Amino acid sequence: MIPETSTTLLRDISSDIDNARWPEFVSRYRPMMHAFLKARFPTVDADDIVQETLVALSRALPGYRYAPDETGHFRNYLTGILRHKALKRCEHEARIRRVKSELGIVNAPESVGTADEDRIAWRKSLLEIATRQLLADKKISGKSKQIFQRLMVDGKSPDDVAAARAILERMMCHDRIEFVIGTKVNESHQDPNVPQDLELRRSVVKRIAAALEKNYRKKVTVDYY
Repeated sequence: MIPETSTTLLRDISSDIDNARWPEFVSRYRPMMHAFLKARFPTVDADDIVQETLVALSRALPGYRYAPDETGHFRNYLTGILRHKALKRCEHEARIRRVKSELGIVNAPESVGTADEDRIAWRKSLLEIATRQLLADKKISGKSKQIFQRLMVDGKSPDDVAAARAILERMMCHDRIEFVIGTKVNESHQDPNVPQDLELRRSVVKRIAAALEKNYRKKVTVDYY
């Protein structure tokens, strides 16, 4: 049954979110809202959606003007909010099903964490899926994938990635590249528990030089002093 619109009721609850007539409004419209959800969105939790709708309505009512000849009946306004909330819930549940499918989750265990912990866990799962999909997408350039990999997967800082990218781009502008490597070891900074600093430098430079020669056809020379 569709309740008759009471302009005085709308006026009172619009002017004050704590108005004493809110229970009257809820009891008047809740059956209609439940019937609407049962007919069109039978899989959602009706109580949750009704609650979300009432919260959204309380925020929107101060700017609402009841003019049925111009903007339509209030019940249409209310069911519009209700429909939007139900559709958002359906989309959310569909995303969760996709995450479960991607991660191979058949029967998800009952939640044992807080709501925030569950939300963070799902975001991490979504990030994992997004990362795999992005790195496999052939439409995305190799450069963009490398930057994403270093930032999101390797955990590098944006400044470090930008600096490394700038060095590489400068190298790409030249056909001949010369590395000048110092061989002096600063004893005060040398950790005896790790390989010698000089060997690390040599190894890194050799790898860079080999990649430049093989992949980019650069003429590379390495000088030590």
